[in-house]
Amino acid sequence: MNDAKKIFLVDDNSAVLASMEALLKLEGYFVQSFSNGADFFRKTDLNQVGCVISDLQMPEMNGVELQRRLRKYDSSLALIIISGHADVSSTVQLMEKGAVTLIQKPLETNRLLTAIEKALLQSRENHESLALYRDAVERLAHVDEEEMQVMQCAIKGMPVKAISDALTMSNRTVDRRRLSALTKARATSVTEFAMLLARLQR
Repeated sequence: MNDAKKIFLVDDNSAVLASMEALLKLEGYFVQSFSNGADFFRKTDLNQVGCVISDLQMPEMNGVELQRRLRKYDSSLALIIISGHADVSSTVQLMEKGAVTLIQKPLETNRLLTAIEKALLQSRENHESLALYRDAVERLAHVDEEEMQVMQCAIKGMPVKAISDALTMSNRTVDRRRLSALTKARATSVTEFAMLLARLQR
């Protein structure tokens, strides 16, 4: 199975699901179909590369709510919305919150395939970004506030004596807290530590 070619279809119309699944499988995609959003969330790993194609108008959980939950769970999956009657307001709202595009039914094959490739590229970028973010969170989790203060000064290029004066502590304490922070974060330098902090700014 090609992990970069996964498509998840969510639509309460069984005929639409069947036709889209057949089309996308012919194009070489690995496709899973769901008749409702709850089933999709129950059975799908949200932390992977893939594209969700969801109908906008569905009972219980519509496309807007599905998008909200993807965002809530910090999913790396990209979203394409399809609809037979979407208004401008809904389209703008969905796009502002990260949907790749909204495609009107009946679906035009070339436009759909183009949107899918764009979505898969976005999902790969999301997945890589989230992996870096989660790695940074895990590595910085045990750095305490006093150590972080020392590191923030060091990142600014302040020498040990200046940090010592600014934080009213001995040079030895500055060195000890700096080393402790680097060790906890598994960082080999102040520059690498700064890169970890930068990854938290999402």
